[in-house]
Amino acid sequence: MWTLMIECHKKQFQVIMEAKVQVTQAGKRSSSLKAAQNLELEILKWGSSFTEWINTQKVFVKNLNRWLLRCLLQGPGETEDGNAFFSSSRQGTPSIFIICNDWYCSIENISGDGVLEAIHDFASMLRQLWEKLNEEKHQRLKAEYLSRDLEKRLQSLRNRSHVNWDQCALLNNSGTSGSTDTRATFPDKVLEDVKSIRDRLNEANEKHKEVIKEVDDSVCHCFQGGLVPIFEALWRFSSDMTEAYKGVSFPVQGSTDCAF
Repeated sequence: MWTLMIECHKKQFQVIMEAKVQVTQAGKRSSSLKAAQNLELEILKWGSSFTEWINTQKVFVKNLNRWLLRCLLQGPGETEDGNAFFSSSRQGTPSIFIICNDWYCSIENISGDGVLEAIHDFASMLRQLWEKLNEEKHQRLKAEYLSRDLEKRLQSLRNRSHVNWDQCALLNNSGTSGSTDTRATFPDKVLEDVKSIRDRLNEANEKHKEVIKEVDDSVCHCFQGGLVPIFEALWRFSSDMTEAYKGVSFPVQGSTDCAF
């Protein structure tokens, strides 16, 4: 099983390394926000399931080995680190005792912390991503509101003056050097308000562009920088497990005694 998992995670690692991340279009970012939040939750569940899976296997092997030890009339030997062992040459020792003890000793010190740390790092990147997406949504709505407000005020000025002023004429003549006709038609306060909204709209649009760039950068970094370490850690963990199982003594096929 672990040999197959090595190949699987190795291929996943290589695919992610070579993958090109496509940046989300502006019109689809609202759905991306919810998707990023859901993905963060699923990644955290993945980490919890991985930890539970590894710990459950270790507890099972530990309890099985402990139970088998109690069944022996003659106790096992001990290594320098205190772990029990059975001599492969001990006559009359059933294979199951030796296999389970080797199994327990082999996997007890294998740690999945590297995988769990990589998973949590990716979840943290996803949180930062959806926070940026949320900021982008806020800036976009702000710019849209200011744009509608500006258009309403300009339309109001057109209706009051019965003149089809275009936006540039109204706004460019709102300063101290504005046209005499425009200033006579519209009070300074009205024109200053329009100019203030225009300035705020420009500022909001610039801020929105900055946030979009930050979102695009986060998307590229998040999936490349987050998934690659996970599959690399899984690959190494599977390799460690494979090497550990090589230390388990299995009886020679066809043997009737306890030869290993």
